[in-house]
Amino acid sequence: LLARRAIAQDAILARLPVRLCMTKEAALEARELRGIVSEATNEYVAIALLLIGEAQKPNSFWREYIDVLPSVEDVSATFTWSEEELQYLEGSPARQATASMQDKLRREHASILAQYPQLDPQVFTLERWTWAFSNLFSRAIRLKAGRVDEFLALVPYIDFINHSPYVMRRLIPSRRCGRSPTPSTRCRRG
Repeated sequence: LLARRAIAQDAILARLPVRLCMTKEAALEARELRGIVSEATNEYVAIALLLIGEAQKPNSFWREYIDVLPSVEDVSATFTWSEEELQYLEGSPARQATASMQDKLRREHASILAQYPQLDPQVFTLERWTWAFSNLFSRAIRLKAGRVDEFLALVPYIDFINHSPYVMRRLIPSRRCGRSPTPSTRCRRG
């Protein structure tokens, strides 16, 4: 991402209606996920299910966005590494954290499939579950961060702004249409 001019702190970079984002609310509205996603569903799980389901639809509303999402290999999160690659982390706290995340993802995936037999295991595979979470963990943005009504979202194309592990951004609500990404030197934790 390249800026042609200096961007002032809190300057509006883009506006995007929330209805264009992949959110738990969108998962709640998805016909295919009725009876599966509820208000009690973890928002990461809800969006992962939505992302996997939409990725299988040739005419998905989010098709162009899904087509440019990176592969598991491109993200290269440690929880996707092979045992051979994980040997490089031996002796590091990251090794145990990675093992814990791998176990959590496997258990969540198995639990979701067991709890909802209407989910096709040929579609909702562990491989696709891992792909969805690698994208969520690397791209999801917390909208209205620090507020009671904050929520998680995959924000099409805006998520490409957060391309460095050192970049911190927050999104400030726009009354006109959804959310406005703005540069910030600090992110408030929710």
